[in-house]
Amino acid sequence: MGIISVMAGFAVMGVKSAQAKARDARRKSDIKQYQTALEAYANKNNGFYPTISGTDAAVQLCPQLAMPSCPTNPVGNPYGYSSNGGGGASATRYVLWTYLERRRDNQDVVWVICSDGRVGTVPQSGFSVSNGNCPNPTAE
Repeated sequence: MGIISVMAGFAVMGVKSAQAKARDARRKSDIKQYQTALEAYANKNNGFYPTISGTDAAVQLCPQLAMPSCPTNPVGNPYGYSSNGGGGASATRYVLWTYLERRRDNQDVVWVICSDGRVGTVPQSGFSVSNGNCPNPTAE
């Protein structure tokens, strides 16, 4: 009985880990969809991006980006977007981000995509984005 209990425990942990990896893969894919839509938007707007910023800003982007559906986080925090525009100024750079369930080096991490092409993770502790400044992600 003890051996069966231990084996069942490992199976449950494996399923939970696989589910978390699948949700993280979906988050990365969703952020990539936003990136593609942002680049299409910039191509139609003389290289400028929308000037919305904030933790829930990605949802506000959908109408501006003419996305047929608005990708949302499967569990947890909403997707974030920050640009350097505002106050009547046009945005020339942006950062998209999402919090991941998977940890790296025993730290919670954030997945970021920056308008300058940088993509990867940054530690969640101390994570801050403003004015479209990329937080120097570590590539995976």
